[in-house]
Amino acid sequence: MWLANADGSIYWYNRRWFEYTGTTEKEMEGRGWQAVHDPAMLPAVPEKWTASIAKGEPFEMVFPIRGADGVYRQFLTRVNAVRDGKGKILRWMGVNSNITGQRQAEVLLLERNAQLNAAFRQTYSFMLMLATDGTIV
Repeated sequence: MWLANADGSIYWYNRRWFEYTGTTEKEMEGRGWQAVHDPAMLPAVPEKWTASIAKGEPFEMVFPIRGADGVYRQFLTRVNAVRDGKGKILRWMGVNSNITGQRQAEVLLLERNAQLNAAFRQTYSFMLMLATDGTIV
């Protein structure tokens, strides 16, 4: 979890962020968070974040974040505005959830589904041949 000012500048991270990334508060000052983002995805993250801030709309995106072990894992990041009684944005509250296991399970399920579909098509084709002329080719 982390908190950002109304302008989007992050000023606080929870203990778990530092444990996962292996960073320090000093390293995360300013735009330090960019150091743990996948360079291939990095341009899209601040672009979308800036658009959310400008519109005052929630931010949601999936992107890899590097752990202290050097491994990038997929995170779902959601950020919502905290507003005062008049609707003015006071700060933003963000949560990064590691969804690597979920993504791996999704890939496995898609692979298994493709295998089952292929087996079904093969069996169905065989059954059609038998039903057509009663012989096995």
